[in-house]
Amino acid sequence: MATFPTVLYLHGNGGNKLELLNIVKHACEANINFCAFDFSGCGKSEGEFITYGEPEVQDIASVIRFLRDHFGVTNVSIWGRRYSHD
Repeated sequence: MATFPTVLYLHGNGGNKLELLNIVKHACEANINFCAFDFSGCGKSEGEFITYGEPEVQDIASVIRFLRDHFGVTNVSIWGRRYSHD
């Protein structure tokens, strides 16, 4: 069961879940759980393109359900980015 706060990281356009790696190494000392995933059509996920709409909302809902069902997460903060750049 999750005992620390959980942040769901939403990568920006042109990004993927790996963006979070540089952030997590600093945040782990603060006892914060992080979760990152690739939206459909990005990174290692299935799909050919992103839509900026309903499919992405469903991706987020699915991840939150997974966190609740498998890790007992009860509160999720969402941190999103509008765009990504190297």
